[in-house]
Amino acid sequence: MMSIIQYCLYPVILVVIALPLGKYIKKVMFGEKTILSRFLNPVEALIYRITGVDASEEMDWKNTF
Repeated sequence: MMSIIQYCLYPVILVVIALPLGKYIKKVMFGEKTILSRFLNPVEALIYRITGVDASEEMDWKNTF
């Protein structure tokens, strides 16, 4: 009986999580501010500084090291 409840509850939880996660991913892809931007932007800037990457430089598939 418990396994039936789990099989029914699992898709419901996935759908509930998918909707806000999809909205978050959309904001990230369009460069909009998100809840995590405040915390992750400094980490991203630090990684760019350490690796020597210029964040403002445009890059395509032909760029190499």
